[in-house]
Amino acid sequence: MPQLIVRATMSSTISLPLDIVTDILRCLPVKSLLRFRCASQTWRSLVDSSYLVKLHLARSIEENKLMIVFITTSKGVEDGSFIDSVDIYAVDDDKDNGLIQIKQRFQPFKSRKRGTRILGSCNGMLVLDHKPLEIWNPLTEKCYTLPAQSSSVVYRHGFSFRSYFYYDASSNTHKLLGKVPDLVRDTYELQLYNLETDHLTTVHRWPLEEDEGCLCEPEDFVLVNGAVVCWKTWDDDLVAFDLRTDEYYQFQFPDVHDDASWPGWDECTTSVH
Repeated sequence: MPQLIVRATMSSTISLPLDIVTDILRCLPVKSLLRFRCASQTWRSLVDSSYLVKLHLARSIEENKLMIVFITTSKGVEDGSFIDSVDIYAVDDDKDNGLIQIKQRFQPFKSRKRGTRILGSCNGMLVLDHKPLEIWNPLTEKCYTLPAQSSSVVYRHGFSFRSYFYYDASSNTHKLLGKVPDLVRDTYELQLYNLETDHLTTVHRWPLEEDEGCLCEPEDFVLVNGAVVCWKTWDDDLVAFDLRTDEYYQFQFPDVHDDASWPGWDECTTSVH
């Protein structure tokens, strides 16, 4: 079993199994946890690891503890907004105002010349429209850069990229689903990036063309029973991508609504267990 050496005095050391150290760290408040990143390279790697992040997040959800990230932006000349500063707070019932500051205001991308668009978020991590695309954890200030294969497709065709960032509980991984155009084949394809394995795969050809009236903006994705669903408006078909099997399927919408009074589509979609 891996062990971590903890120096107790000038003349003695204590060996603690790594799983015990991990269990101790996952119980600490975020502010204290971040301080331990400076203890050693081993501790820094442990605190930054996705394994400990998920353990800490699961405990926070269980105890109903939330983290709030305040992002101040300014409009750039082009290419979106600039992230000027970031403040991170945790909800603390013992405080008068209910908040405790974890990290003071900092400027993560001060040297960047082009703006930053936030394409999505999940479990405190943000998908940033950098070149190449990045998944950024504001708490640890660590960026995960997507493989060049995806960014070359995305930026060759500009803002045609659509994304959906989510946590797959069945495999205990974070995934970024992207719908990108393939002008050579005159179609679209789905690319799936696994954050934990740093692996990018082309899942399937998207069955619809852009002019077929399919709602495919990120805000038009609806999560239903483990599948991402969008509405093919021109013939009232639904197209779904199953996040568990990495496959898509298409089925006809029931003819039970009046087009003249059809409400917001996302308000009429629900999950059945």
